[in-house]
Amino acid sequence: MRRSAFFLTLLLILLFPFTRALAQSFAIQPHIKVELICETQYLNPGAPVTCALHFKIDKGWHLYWQNPGDSGMAPSFVWDLPEGFQTEPILWPVPDKIALPSLADYGYTDDVTLMVPMTAPALTTGNVETLAVMARWLVCNDICIPGKVKLRLKMVVKSQPSALSTKAGRFAGARLELPDPWPAKWKAHGKLDDKAFHLTFLTGKAPLKAVFYPLHPNQIDNTAPQNFEPKNHAFKLTLKRSDQLASGVQTLEGLLLITTKNGESAFEASVPLSNQ
Repeated sequence: MRRSAFFLTLLLILLFPFTRALAQSFAIQPHIKVELICETQYLNPGAPVTCALHFKIDKGWHLYWQNPGDSGMAPSFVWDLPEGFQTEPILWPVPDKIALPSLADYGYTDDVTLMVPMTAPALTTGNVETLAVMARWLVCNDICIPGKVKLRLKMVVKSQPSALSTKAGRFAGARLELPDPWPAKWKAHGKLDDKAFHLTFLTGKAPLKAVFYPLHPNQIDNTAPQNFEPKNHAFKLTLKRSDQLASGVQTLEGLLLITTKNGESAFEASVPLSNQ
């Protein structure tokens, strides 16, 4: 019965006309509500603006991080913008590790705001410009359902600095969920052998706990426990290597998540490796 319902849902996705969603900034898809939002009310010629897709996810379902882990697919956006707009990569919030039978994924539950910084060209004051995006994603529980929708948002061009939009609070909250840059005083290095990555972090003070989320798939065994060894002003992490690891890996990029008495923090990390 579940498999029949799944294929029926897929058929509806493929056949349902998206004409209504094409003219809107908001859409409802299976287990997902998605909205195209911008941080400011107006566009300013030549000025930066941050827009985002906000996903509201049904309970028990999840979307994926840029490295989905052992299964899944990260959301992707294809923008259709006025000529001259420049876009930057998606700003990915720190994900959760989602444990499944024999698998481990990285992703988001409940809701997530995926921000994209942009810079407007020299637009004409008074014009109404349309920002459009084709978004694709995979939402999963026991089964996975692909989603696709094109959203549009119209914005007026004004010369005076723009006030914040009614959605600005979502951007403030989303920025709090981003990883922090790697601290300048911290050091890291690692070794890779035929079984594991052996990472050493010199942070001035060992945390209570630490884990590492790789930025790229097929590098570590995501289901394997990570061995944490605190030692004075440093700590070590041992990560079992993936059976699918490509040869020639010289750097392990990802997120270092640490727990201290003050709470949890996440940092962007790029660990140079030597072969043992």
